[in-house]
Amino acid sequence: MRDLDLLNEVLVQPRAAHVAFPGIQCIDRPDWHQLITPAMKEGGLNGISLAILEDTDVDRVIDETIRGYEELNLRFRWTVAQDSRPHDLGKRLEARGLTPVSIAGMAATHSQIRCSSGVEVELVVPESVDEFNEIMSEGWAMKSTTLRPYNEFVVREFPGTNPFFIARIAGKGVGIASYFAFPKSAHLLGGVVLSEYRGRGVYRALVEARREHARQAGIGLTTCHAMLGSSAPILTKLGFETLCQFTSYLR
Repeated sequence: MRDLDLLNEVLVQPRAAHVAFPGIQCIDRPDWHQLITPAMKEGGLNGISLAILEDTDVDRVIDETIRGYEELNLRFRWTVAQDSRPHDLGKRLEARGLTPVSIAGMAATHSQIRCSSGVEVELVVPESVDEFNEIMSEGWAMKSTTLRPYNEFVVREFPGTNPFFIARIAGKGVGIASYFAFPKSAHLLGGVVLSEYRGRGVYRALVEARREHARQAGIGLTTCHAMLGSSAPILTKLGFETLCQFTSYLR
């Protein structure tokens, strides 16, 4: 895969890593990509992943966009990557009180990934989606009622496009994760391990399970947007390469 194609899989393609959940609004233009999901007030499926703005209009657009999320009482993120404009967009967002988080855009072919663990990982089915939901809610400190409709919808309607996984130690669910399947890549999403079980190979096992599931589906590349201060160092040890770095600004 050429470098430009690889960067596209890492940076651009993940903007489409969501399913057609009822109520979600996706604004997708060559200069703008935004998700608005009123049902997800505590985070997820709300944010801007591409903004190319004129200098003369940037402040108006920023203020109107922030106000739109605030009127709906939604947490959101505004991602500023290499293709965002103007170049000081991040500074303008930070000046409005958004919190910056450094992200690594990473990728690995399956032959590059080195991972082994005794943790058991299973694919989520309709009968186990409630457990998946509870682990996600605890790990992310969110209300389970916020997540349940979306998780149930994905498992029922898009199990092959956006498969979910539960990791277990001695039968207990201790971590969850998912990935979104694109034609050329599997984009890792939503990994969380309960705090008392961190450092025991759970995150690594979830990476391996998703990699193997994607490999069996014929997908040869795995990508991830990983926080530099947490998951990125782990993925580096597992054979992932950092292709780019960018910043997400959180409200």
